[in-house]
Amino acid sequence: MDHSPWECGRTYKTILLTTADMKYKQRLASWSAVGTATIATLMLWYAVSLFEKAPKADFHLLDGRKVSTRSFEGQPLLVIFWSTTCKVCIQEIPGLIKMYRSLHPRGLELVAVSMAHDAPDVVQRFSKRRRIPYLMAVDVDSKVKRAFGRVPGTPTAFLISKRGYIVDHRTGALDLKAIEQKIIKLLPKNKAG
Repeated sequence: MDHSPWECGRTYKTILLTTADMKYKQRLASWSAVGTATIATLMLWYAVSLFEKAPKADFHLLDGRKVSTRSFEGQPLLVIFWSTTCKVCIQEIPGLIKMYRSLHPRGLELVAVSMAHDAPDVVQRFSKRRRIPYLMAVDVDSKVKRAFGRVPGTPTAFLISKRGYIVDHRTGALDLKAIEQKIIKLLPKNKAG
């Protein structure tokens, strides 16, 4: 059987396209597998990091006391990294004060950790001016920030269970109603509020 050069060229192109198509499909399948594995790894990392034990960190409070994350075991603890120059942080303060006043008698503790660039005297004046009732800590050497690790900006919040596990972590504005509901679930049932 005689094939014209045109027919041979078409057959050759078909073979090339079929081969290229197979390589593309193989690549796509491997990318898909890599993508699926990456997503699964990220989900696992998030789940593991979310329910990891809270780090041992020492808070240097404005009143001069030093307390550790471990000293709050047995009660839920909300740790918020904030700054006096963060507009979102400042906007959240009235809601945090209201939530703290409502839930502190039932066992909630809240520690607001100012960033290293906030001078302690500035944080002290800020706290007094706004009559902030919850614990205020300064982190002049960023040790607390490094201990928690995942603090890319402010505000960043960590909700720690009474057993000392991180059960919620978020950066950005808090959904105060949602976080309050999570905290209520962590509070002892026998304390009236």
